Amino acid sequence: MTERHPDAAAVTMVSVAQFAPLVKLTVQRVYQLCQQNILPRIVDGNLPLIAGMQAYIRYLRGFSNADAQSRTSFADERGRLFKARADIAELERQARFDRLVPIKDIEPSWAQLVSNFRTRMIAIPSKAVPRVFGLRNCAL
Repeated sequence: MTERHPDAAAVTMVSVAQFAPLVKLTVQRVYQLCQQNILPRIVDGNLPLIAGMQAYIRYLRGFSNADAQSRTSFADERGRLFKARADIAELERQARFDRLVPIKDIEPSWAQLVSNFRTRMIAIPSKAVPRVFGLRNCAL
C-alpha cells in the first residue's frame, strides 16, 4: 500500500473548466471571482481544488451572514415601527384628555418670556457697574 503525503490533496490542481461545474458556476464567473480575489489565483488555467472549494464556501457564508443580519435589522426596524405607533397613540390619548397643549398656544408665551429674559440680561452690566464701584452716579 502506498502512503500518501497529507498535503497531496491540498495541491491537487484542476482546470477552470473542471472546477466550474463542481461549484455550479460558469467558467466566466470563476474567472471573475479569481479577479476579485475571492478564489485562489489561476496558474496556467488551473487552480487548487481544495483551496478553491474552501474559498468559495467562505464567500457563500458571507452572503449567509449578511442575510442573517438583514433579518435581524428587519426585526429591529419592525420593532421600532411598533414602538413609534404606540408613542403616537399615547400622545393622541394625552391630547384628548387635555394633558398636552398645542404648540401654537404656548409659543407666544415662551417668546415673551425669552424676550423679557434677554432684555434683563442685557441691562445687567449697566446696573452692576455702579454697585461694583460704589458710585451713586455713573456716566459711561
